[in-house]
Amino acid sequence: MFNPMPDEMPLKKAIHPQVAFYGLEATICYLMTRFMTRPCPHIARAIVHHLQLLAEHPEAQDEAESNEVYGGLLEEWQAITSALSRQSDFFTPEIDFRRPDGGR
Repeated sequence: MFNPMPDEMPLKKAIHPQVAFYGLEATICYLMTRFMTRPCPHIARAIVHHLQLLAEHPEAQDEAESNEVYGGLLEEWQAITSALSRQSDFFTPEIDFRRPDGGR
């Protein structure tokens, strides 16, 4: 089966000028919203990838506070993605991962 979001996505060291800072922020917000409605490791990896791009973006590099926030978010989502990859029952439909008791 084709995997549109490989586990390890190479990051380009130079951000293309056409990649808008606010476009990255908007994409991350959208992906986080999608993840809340349908937790999925592919979406989590996409969030990590976009947070890496955002953390490396020149506009984030220029502001220490932004760099700290995006770096913290990146660490959190890397942990979430790692935890998802270890959960064997993550895709069990009767489990609601948004509830502490799993909806059981």
